[in-house]
Amino acid sequence: MIALTLLALGCISSQEEPPNEETATETSTPQEETGLAPRTLFENPKEAVDLDPDPAVVRVELSASAYSYTVGDEIIEGWAYNQQVPGPTIRVPEGARLEVELKNKIESPTTIHWHGLHVPWDMDGVVWMGAPIEPETEFTYSFTLNQAAGTFWYHPHYDTQRQVDLGMYGVVVIENPDEPPVDRELIAVLDSHQEYETDDIDGVHHGLEGINTQWTVNSQTQPLVEAAVGEQIRLRLINASNTGYAHLEIPGARKIAGDQGLLATAESGESLLLAPGDRVDVDLTVESDVTILTRPYSHNGGEAFGEETVLFEIEALEGQSTPASPEALNWPFTQQPSSTDPGRTDIRWTLTGDPRTGAWEMNGETFP
Repeated sequence: MIALTLLALGCISSQEEPPNEETATETSTPQEETGLAPRTLFENPKEAVDLDPDPAVVRVELSASAYSYTVGDEIIEGWAYNQQVPGPTIRVPEGARLEVELKNKIESPTTIHWHGLHVPWDMDGVVWMGAPIEPETEFTYSFTLNQAAGTFWYHPHYDTQRQVDLGMYGVVVIENPDEPPVDRELIAVLDSHQEYETDDIDGVHHGLEGINTQWTVNSQTQPLVEAAVGEQIRLRLINASNTGYAHLEIPGARKIAGDQGLLATAESGESLLLAPGDRVDVDLTVESDVTILTRPYSHNGGEAFGEETVLFEIEALEGQSTPASPEALNWPFTQQPSSTDPGRTDIRWTLTGDPRTGAWEMNGETFP
């Protein structure tokens, strides 16, 4: 059942070309005083266009096709939805119906799995529930989102490790009109590209040793967010890496939501761990410069591989501030807090497995 190591525990087609050197200059911050190269400004993934005028229906088009893009100094010959990595962000109101028309223009069969969404089995995009979408064919996913607002994502569940690593993934946001407005929302999809051929290497321990130690955010390397002092930001974080654990440090942040939406109450969001596929939402009020980084982490314990890495930075602009010091955002927390320990165990699940062999068991038994 687990096709991607740890990942499955659990618009109109954009024709715009990737930024060239000229456009990159226009969206960068000059640093003439220091003599350093210009910093690339943080960019949210482009959003899908809703093609249905009915407010109770969101209909978008996705096209899976070959796509070359640059990560750092590397050129990735990958695949993508609508010629962008991450793919288009799909926004849907609570209770609305989502219809996604997928055209498969890659050389391989594919599907879309709606990670974290409560969907009918025949819409879930896992191949043991239905045939994949063959090359040069199309399929329409259609379901109603009867669940709480939150941050989710979509990706293939056919040849999953390779297709996700090549760039086929995007974000789904279910929106609740009762949530307070923020000055800015940032969607940050974390990834380390070119993992597929080496993600079974001995010694990886679910880290990034020996594959690609450079994390990216929306396929950008250490982008910069320029913000006014007092600006309130909601940050939606998704870990799309095949094997990398993101051990995050976000000074001043509050954790407000997890994989299934808002929490029972706000928690500290300054230290967070995102396994592959995990999502978390935090809010923060900009008071000074903020550096968001990931620290080494070892799933197996003992020595953690790699170096502390800056993911992106928020720069508090001098001379700019909001009119007044804002109060903490009042989120409509609805979930019940965790129950107290009753002091007994009614059912015990023991999960075992090995990412190098692909053998996973629940209470000593394998699927199905």
